[in-house]
Amino acid sequence: MIRLSFLILVMILYFTFAVYNMEEKIALKYIMGFSTEPLPFPAMILGAMGVGFVLTVFLVLPVWIRLKKEIRSQRRKIRELEKDFKQHQVEGPGPEPGLSPNPTESAQR
Repeated sequence: MIRLSFLILVMILYFTFAVYNMEEKIALKYIMGFSTEPLPFPAMILGAMGVGFVLTVFLVLPVWIRLKKEIRSQRRKIRELEKDFKQHQVEGPGPEPGLSPNPTESAQR
């Protein structure tokens, strides 16, 4: 809920910024005389945010996929261990080493 509120606040601030600065135009100049057509300033800001978002996704995506894979593996291991635990719990504990499973035999000794 906090993320959604923050996102809505940022969008409102961006759109008010865009409305008040729409007449401002900026042309980007590159090396060797290359330049862009004059673009509205808010469009440049939005483009920079978009490029940042795409780069972030490409940098975070491999780590996210690896962690999801590890979580899936750990959950599978937990299920196997729980199944093994329940199976041993139903069977009950085995006899202690050195003792006869029949209590009357050990009492007669």
